Amino acid sequence: MCLLLAFFVILSSVAGISNIKNYYNVGQKQPKEITQLPGLDGKPISKQFSGYVTVDKRHDRSLFYWVVHSERDVNNDPVVLWLTGGPGCSSMDAFIYEHGPFKFSFKGGDDGADIVLEENPYSWSKVATMIYVDSPAGTGLSYSRKPQDYSTDNERTVEDLYSFLVELFTMMPELSYQGFYIAGESYGGVYVPLLASKILNMSRSQRGMPINLRGYMTGNGVTDDVIESAGQLEFAYGMGLIDPLTFHRVQEDCKGNYWDVDSDSACALSLKKAYDIFYWVNPYDTLLDCYLSAQKDEDKMTHSAHKDVVNTLSWKAQLGHTVPCANRRVALKWLSLPEVRQAIHAVPVQELSWQPCSDILNYTINTPVSMINTHKELLHAGLSALVYSGDHDFIIPFTATRTWVYGMGLHELSPYSAWKVDDQVAGFTVSFTSGLTFATIKGAGHMAPQTNPKETLHLISRFLDEFR
Repeated sequence: MCLLLAFFVILSSVAGISNIKNYYNVGQKQPKEITQLPGLDGKPISKQFSGYVTVDKRHDRSLFYWVVHSERDVNNDPVVLWLTGGPGCSSMDAFIYEHGPFKFSFKGGDDGADIVLEENPYSWSKVATMIYVDSPAGTGLSYSRKPQDYSTDNERTVEDLYSFLVELFTMMPELSYQGFYIAGESYGGVYVPLLASKILNMSRSQRGMPINLRGYMTGNGVTDDVIESAGQLEFAYGMGLIDPLTFHRVQEDCKGNYWDVDSDSACALSLKKAYDIFYWVNPYDTLLDCYLSAQKDEDKMTHSAHKDVVNTLSWKAQLGHTVPCANRRVALKWLSLPEVRQAIHAVPVQELSWQPCSDILNYTINTPVSMINTHKELLHAGLSALVYSGDHDFIIPFTATRTWVYGMGLHELSPYSAWKVDDQVAGFTVSFTSGLTFATIKGAGHMAPQTNPKETLHLISRFLDEFR
């Protein structure tokens, strides 16, 4: 979600968070079980735990987590850590809208007041024990009492995530015995390989906790800025979002370089004209309508994002640091209920509000980003990898992911072919001898598990079971 946000510290929010009492998590040695949830009739199907892990005791920098035990075989099923992207977007969004154990809805329809939780038949906890974490601090329900911690980068985010895992596995040692996988989407395409690399390096140096890391998964993940900016143009043309004349004009003016171009150049002007054509299309899923909650959001989009298309990735998430076109009313309301905060052992609402994507982070990203060499190193180390793409996402289009996957020069194990669910084509896939599998998900967008939950569960189940 919320790709490459230009976050700025909002002092009023920081002041409130810096005053959070530190008794919520400091000294916590045992995981806190969730026994009931507002809106849920009865107890959760499998055991669930939530709370905070302090990754910096001096600053009380603490990450909120939610563990959902596997509903199939908790003692033998793999453990999957989920990382939503942003940077700064909450994994609770994926928990509620994508692959968590519950389906959330307003009772009586979208205009209802009460929220109802029902079993999600396509939860990833059907086949794995899931760990959801809000990272970095300042994201979702995670926080620090030192405002300077909200200026951060990839290096510290990964360091904190590693510290989080060590502390969590110390509290819940049973999680460290099973096969461990890291998964994420969007900017999680950066978090996931960097964290996997950190775990491997700590293991090699014999300085870290033994973690049974077996593989990783990325969905529509940021991997290479240069390739992805070119892939967006290819996608827009192939999907009929721009006409041949515009496509060829951009190619001519940009000469193959669509990343970080001069704002006064002919390339920048051509890119803007191309984007103007499909301006109101939902960039996260070209098949879905664009939800705008208020006119002020439309104004922000017009006066902020629309003016800056020099970098083809810069306009994507400017709607007040939320996801353009996405309706997040259920999550915003449910996670703001005092009784929910109490049930999930989280900071009270009056001390910390929840937003899908943070508006207090100042996240430094060294661009252009490229994770390709890191993927090569992880595969060479023997990890298995699933790289999947919803094929109607403009943000990180399958055209770009396909380019860098095939560009690594890997040897095919099984050729590119259709994969099916219930005898219907659900996408296309190819496997390589290195342990990497690339798959498209037909009709899915940036958050594939949200729009295509059945197909995505089938895909990740097949991957996890193969290496179980």
